[in-house]
Parts: sequence; structure tokens; C-alpha cells
Amino acid sequence: MTVDHASVFRAVEANGYDDVRVEYAPPAVARAAQPALVRLVEEAARAATADAPGVWAESALPSVAGAAVRLKDLSGPGAVTAWLDAFAARLPGDGAVRAVPVAALPAGLLRGAEPRLTAYLALDGAFTDDADEAERWCRRALHGVGARPLVATGPFYQAAPPDAAAYLAAALHAGRPVEVVDAPVARVALNPDGQVILQRYTWEDLGPVRQALLDGAARTRLGLVAVTSVWALDWSDRGRLPRPPHVPVDALARNDARWGGAIPDAHGLMLLTPEHLRRASVPPGWQPTPASGGRVLVEAPDPRAWLRPEGPDDTVLAAARARRRSPCGPGRRR
Repeated sequence: MTVDHASVFRAVEANGYDDVRVEYAPPAVARAAQPALVRLVEEAARAATADAPGVWAESALPSVAGAAVRLKDLSGPGAVTAWLDAFAARLPGDGAVRAVPVAALPAGLLRGAEPRLTAYLALDGAFTDDADEAERWCRRALHGVGARPLVATGPFYQAAPPDAAAYLAAALHAGRPVEVVDAPVARVALNPDGQVILQRYTWEDLGPVRQALLDGAARTRLGLVAVTSVWALDWSDRGRLPRPPHVPVDALARNDARWGGAIPDAHGLMLLTPEHLRRASVPPGWQPTPASGGRVLVEAPDPRAWLRPEGPDDTVLAAARARRRSPCGPGRRR
């Protein structure tokens, strides 16, 4: 076992005593066994914290090379050294313990106010239930963001490894949210419950997001597109858009089965299921495009009226919401 104390102390100098990430990197990571690896590191970190109480470790997460923990409340260099040695002693006798190589996002990107074209998708099942579907979506995400993606399975970003799709899918299957980012081009966030968020920073260009909705249509309960001003974490992160009527905020934070037959609010671009369309026909003037799985992509006559940083005009939104029995209305509550 190699313990790279120097890399950890460099991370302490760079990030401070409350933001140091340490990973166990075995000689080779079998991605199918990564949940077991995360549990192993979790147990080793818990034992090290008991043996060397001058350091506290957060829950373990997958890392590109293995599994990692973030160290906090470091009481001093001696405590860090003692914790690292105790941590390594609880792990197999090969591989390395070292600081996680972390990639930095551009300053201000996370919470900047610049417009972002955001698509919200609710899939018809959880990624934790279907590893193959998880990997398909991870491959779409990596293909769609840009040439130099960063990946995250927790609160830190790393350069994407060659087998990034398998790595991300394993994390999803283990119940961890993941992200793929190519700043400042695009971002895809996938939650284990099957909620997907796609964001692009060339917000006037609807083409890539429109194609992403069509590519994943077959197993999508509902897709919505809007311009937001935030790094969206879930459907409730809508920037300056009005809050949807008749829908509690907590419902928007989850991938709920109700979205297969109900729409929380009107949007200028929506991917709808046969159940949505059984309840109502496409409004006059709106453009329907057939998609796989019987889904239909429904577009407003003038998408530009909806794709504005400040959201659609009140009259445009009110007119769409008034069509309660049409696909552009919020739908009947069940």
C-alpha cells in the first residue's frame, strides 16, 4: 500500500482544512464491484476516525480511480498523518491512498445569472433499477456536452476517464447523483430516481436540447424546456420563471409517476406521452413531432416567445395555462 502524504498536504494548503478529499485507488477498479468498494472505503474511514479522532470524514463516494472521502475538522498535520495511516491499515495491501485530483470549474459558473437553456426530463423508472438504461443515458450525456468533459459523482469534479460512462452508471446504480460538465458549453445531471436535467449556455440555440429529448424519448414520462438563470438541481430551480399553479414545490423535486399523465406547467417545448395525448389533443398552431415510444414533441408556434431569460410574457403563459384540457396546460390533478 502506498500512502501519498505529500499529495494530501498539498491539498490542505490549496483548499484549507475543511475541503480535502482522499481516495483509495486500487490497482484496477472493476466497475460492477464499485458499490462494494465504496462500502469498503466507508468502513475504513469510519474506523480511521475512531482510531485517529483529530480528523472527521464524510460519507464515501465513487471517484474516477476508486472511492473517496472528504476530510473535515482537521486538527493539525500530526492528526492528518495518523488518520491516513489508520485509513490505509484498514484497506487491502495494494493500491494507493492519496489526494483526489480535482478539476476546478470556472469561477461563478455554478451560481452565475447568465441565461441557460434547461430541459427537465422524468424517465419512466429509476436508474437504480436498470443499469443498462443508466449507462445509455451516461453515454448520451458524455456525447452531448462537449469535447473535454468533467464528471462528478459527488461535490467534486474530475477529468472524465476512458470508461466514464461505465463509471457514472455504476455510481447511479449505487444511488449517487452524477454530473457531466463541459464548462461553459453544457451540463447534464442525472439523479438516481430517473430525473435528468440538461443545460446549455448558448440558450438561443434550441437544436441540441430538442434532439436530446427526441433521442431519449422512448422511456421518458415527461420532458419540459425553459430558459433559467440558475445551475438547476431539480424542477423547482426555475430561476425567474413563475411558480407553477396547483403544484407543491416538493413535488417538482422528485421524479413522480404522476408526470406520465400530468404536466406541472405550460412550456414552449414539451415531450408528451400517449397518456397525455389521450386526455387532450395538440392545440391548434402547435407543432407535433412524433418520437419513439409513442411520445410526441410538442412545440409552441413561436418558441422564441418562451425562450427568454425573464421567462415567457405573462399573456403568453396565461393563454397556455388557460387550456386546461390541452397538453400546454397544467393538467388535471389526480
